Amino acid sequence: GGADPSVAFDRNGNAYFVSLETTVRTRSLWVRRSTDGGAAWTRGNTPIADTAHFPDKPHLAIDLSRDTMYTAWVMIDNDAIAEPTDVQIFFSRVSTAGWDLRWSAPVCISDTMSGTTCQGPNLAIAPNRTLYAVWASYDPTGSSAEDAISFSRSTNGGVTWSPERRIIGVQGIRAFNP
Repeated sequence: GGADPSVAFDRNGNAYFVSLETTVRTRSLWVRRSTDGGAAWTRGNTPIADTAHFPDKPHLAIDLSRDTMYTAWVMIDNDAIAEPTDVQIFFSRVSTAGWDLRWSAPVCISDTMSGTTCQGPNLAIAPNRTLYAVWASYDPTGSSAEDAISFSRSTNGGVTWSPERRIIGVQGIRAFNP
């Protein structure tokens, strides 16, 4: 099955779709492309090939000025229950110039500030081509409710990232669970 979809479009109107795909044995991210307005989808490649982790909550963005597709996702270590800070945001990029999706090696863009854990990344590209990533952060030793929005940015297409910093405190949706 699939979950957590995200869609983005390149300069030629091609649609790209990333989702979490699960089987009895594996969880992975797969990117698909449609060149005909969504009538058919071609399965591409996965930005990760890692059996020691579980990917979750992928998000896509395409920088039209660089013909580059970006994805960020939550990476959960197999021992995340024992070590809840082993839930981080990872990032990878690939050219949209061809359908030979050779993703860059995934890099961690969250840096476990003070033992926090992360969830729900979103990417955005500014007119000056700066790439921004935001996500929910929380202290897993507390209520597990999101308590901040964290942020990082890249000015070179995702090659390097600024240190993570919290930009605003929040009371996340999990704080309202009875």
